[in-house]
Amino acid sequence: MVLDMEDMGGVWGEAPRMSPSVTSSTRSVTPTRRSRPSKEVYAKQSTVSAADTDRISASKDGIVPGVQTVYMKTQGCAHNVSDGEYMAGLLAAHGYTITQVWDENVDVFLFNSCTVKGPSQDSFLNMVAKAKSSGAAVVAAGCVPQGDPDRKELQDLSVVGARQIHRVVEVVEEAAKGNVVRLL
Repeated sequence: MVLDMEDMGGVWGEAPRMSPSVTSSTRSVTPTRRSRPSKEVYAKQSTVSAADTDRISASKDGIVPGVQTVYMKTQGCAHNVSDGEYMAGLLAAHGYTITQVWDENVDVFLFNSCTVKGPSQDSFLNMVAKAKSSGAAVVAAGCVPQGDPDRKELQDLSVVGARQIHRVVEVVEEAAKGNVVRLL
């Protein structure tokens, strides 16, 4: 027999009132109270989570992830535009500033391009060359690096293939530290 608050004559937030017939057929109806709040309550009361603590602490080379400015450019098909918006959202959620202004304040360049449209691919490769000469970290994303990862223009770049865009934050963090990551 299942009882709810109305069956027990109680009001939400109050202890249930039990009739003799209910208490005689049911053994421990009285709810027990915990002496201290659960771990979930502690997590909600904490101002900094464990994941944030790891992200906030500086790495051994002094780079704090999530505070860099990322120049992001997406070119190509509609699907690529959608992927670009998804990656920008992930990066912004992790504290990165997304910009479309190419200047000296850019810490990481992220180019997302498509192989379907030839002019987009050519423009992508030209932008990659220009960004590499700036000295900032460069990340290539999308189906251009996925389709031809051994291309000479992409050899010393961090790469995020079309199937790995959900890991763009990891790649940008490592690229900002000066590492090269290739996820295809």
